Amino acid sequence: MSIPPNQIVILPESGTILELLLQYMYHQPQPDLSLLDFDTLIALGEAAEKYQVYSALEICRVYLSLSIPDHPLRVLSFALKHNRTSLIDEAAKETIGEPLEGLISALQPHHFVAWVKYHRAWMDTLSKVYQFRDPLLRHWEGSKDADGPGTKLMVNPCEVWAELWGTVAHQLQGKPEMLLQIDEVFRQTRELLGLRCRACERLIVDWQAEVEWGLEKIPKLSTYL
Repeated sequence: MSIPPNQIVILPESGTILELLLQYMYHQPQPDLSLLDFDTLIALGEAAEKYQVYSALEICRVYLSLSIPDHPLRVLSFALKHNRTSLIDEAAKETIGEPLEGLISALQPHHFVAWVKYHRAWMDTLSKVYQFRDPLLRHWEGSKDADGPGTKLMVNPCEVWAELWGTVAHQLQGKPEMLLQIDEVFRQTRELLGLRCRACERLIVDWQAEVEWGLEKIPKLSTYL
């Protein structure tokens, strides 16, 4: 349906958003998006998607990416709506700890189902962290203070290892989102260990490497869509 040339068209976007958008359509300096509040930024992104203003799309994506730490769920909802895969996967991991009520209201049902499957993968990875070694571990005698292994297993479990295992478990709190801070978790654990047990030192290194390997194997949210 054609629109008569003298007919006024009412657009739903605010004058501020339209003015910003028009700056990307003419030969003039583009706006500094770092000066925008998040609500204005995401509204501009919506308008750029709606009217396919390609010169604005990428820069909006960049600044929305930078906003993920403060607004992960809103950025994820935006990215899912417009099928922006890289933004989806970047924002998704930051929503692992979000309350389900917020996710249900922010996401479309089929997107929420995909997110639940994604969250399950994070929970499975967290479960494997606790299965790395028994907290009541007996390593080789002589390896507590020496570089090489001893000749027989310790009679009693290593008290140092039990303390370290409990420290990691306590810091993770049973929450998959704490895996995003795994470097800090193991840094604090190594500080607690000090030079008390060489065997435990090697175990901590192996434990962190296994956790990081598991995190790399978690499928991206976009693979569930």
